Amino acid sequence: MTLIKKLVCLAMVSLMVLLSVSSLAELEFDADDLIPAATRARTTLLDLRTTNTATSSTAEGWAFEPTGDNGHKKLTLNGYGLQSSHSAPIRLAPDTLIEVNGVCYIDNSRMNADYDVISAECGGYLHISGSGTLNLYSENYLGSSISKLSGSDSDHNDDLVIEGVTVNCYNHERDSHTAFDNQPCIYAYKSMTIRNAVINTYQGKAGLRIWGETPIGGVTEETADEILIENSTVNIQNESENGLWQYGNGIDNTFGRTRITGNSHVTINAGSKSIYTYLSLVIEGGTLDVCSTPVASNTDVWALVTCNCLKIGPDAERVKLSAARYPLTVVLHCKENLRSTLGDGLTVEIGSFDNAEGYATELDPATGLPTLLVTSGSGSKLLGDVDLNGFVEFADVTLLSAYILNEVDLCEQSLINADANEDGTINSLDLTAICNIILNH
Repeated sequence: MTLIKKLVCLAMVSLMVLLSVSSLAELEFDADDLIPAATRARTTLLDLRTTNTATSSTAEGWAFEPTGDNGHKKLTLNGYGLQSSHSAPIRLAPDTLIEVNGVCYIDNSRMNADYDVISAECGGYLHISGSGTLNLYSENYLGSSISKLSGSDSDHNDDLVIEGVTVNCYNHERDSHTAFDNQPCIYAYKSMTIRNAVINTYQGKAGLRIWGETPIGGVTEETADEILIENSTVNIQNESENGLWQYGNGIDNTFGRTRITGNSHVTINAGSKSIYTYLSLVIEGGTLDVCSTPVASNTDVWALVTCNCLKIGPDAERVKLSAARYPLTVVLHCKENLRSTLGDGLTVEIGSFDNAEGYATELDPATGLPTLLVTSGSGSKLLGDVDLNGFVEFADVTLLSAYILNEVDLCEQSLINADANEDGTINSLDLTAICNIILNH
């Protein structure tokens, strides 16, 4: 045990005490906060669709270079907007890179029209990268948080890529007048790639949605557009307090396939169509937790998970699909069940898999609700490993601190690992226990 480790642990525990009375955001000092909010927050649309010259506003926290990304357009956000005073939406031309630095706050409440918070025209890519955080607020159902606008089937490279950043999307609770018209939180016409990122979505009509190209003759697994989640954490909380679950989807993939790979962790709490993917749902690695409430108790028209087939690869750690209520819920509906596969070394703990019949759910003895649970040895409990990366380190302390402060949600496996002192509750004592685990290794 080194002196440096002791000092770091002492500092971390001291920080946890402070966090009991103040959030992490309040503890951070940002020199930009010295700029008055009235000056810092942009109040008019930042429309860069036809801008061909370099332009910027240091006070508002943005800079645009028409050839800044290897000859393509680049928008740099440096703390665009404040928590107390959000900045206005952004509209971009195709083939634009957004580099996100610091913490940004953007909403569309000033527009009084259908404006997405961040959008790019069709005919090219929208690439969002960096190490910062985007907090996006779609007010009054006026648009999506991020939208790569629709094109035609002949458009190529209409792709949305989110890489490295943290994106938090907030939509208002749906009501009977606006639920159907509510927009997805993150939308792309063609493909969507989420790589080495953290995505949290709340309320939209769907958390993630793509349309997908539909060429003459249809699509195949090899040619389909896809939603790809790679080495990322995606948390979709689309539950409804007023019962409008039919408008609370999770991942909606109209004509493509959905693939989860690498060290990814996807958690969905939504309604019927928690996952809808026209072609296969492929889990090549990481974890998938779906625990959702269906529209009705006994329909397979819109099961919680609907796909052409479910393919779970040997490197997957854990896949759990379950209902939050109704014992007759159809949790999984595969249109071509015979094409479903289960990787070597995986165990179906609740439910079954048969090459002739595909997957079937069973009642979970703990809840009495239909469930499919597939695990591997690498997905077993590791006390203190809150972020599920296979290691216990100070990043787990930070994540658990945010959970205790109600700043993030955790999937079931993360909660099991977070109870580091195994007393049945998760609180600041577990933070100390994780520090002790780190120091004793």
